[in-house]
Parts: sequence; structure tokens; C-alpha cells
Amino acid sequence: MISFTFTPIDLTSLYKEQYSLGWIDKATLRSYVTYGFITKDQFQEISGDSYEAQA
Repeated sequence: MISFTFTPIDLTSLYKEQYSLGWIDKATLRSYVTYGFITKDQFQEISGDSYEAQA
């Protein structure tokens, strides 16, 4: 039987570059936190602001 192991890829540097170029905004980054693509700490690292969920 074939077995696969999933290893998550850290895309923080890619998202940071996209954010600095204006390709994604804070709302997009917040959605990434919601979906579990990045952590709240990574949000802060990328945007420079602390994460606050929007109502």
C-alpha cells in the first residue's frame, strides 16, 4: 500500500511579499487566519499590526 505524508509549506515570506506589493490586503490576511493558512503571529509578522478579528 502507498502511504503519503503531508508536510505543510510555510508561505509567510510569499504572503509578506504579496502584501508589500499591494496584491493582498489586511482583509485577505485576516481571512487566511480564519481559514488556518497563517497564524495570528504570522499575520502580525506580515502586516506589522496585531491581529484583531473583524465583526
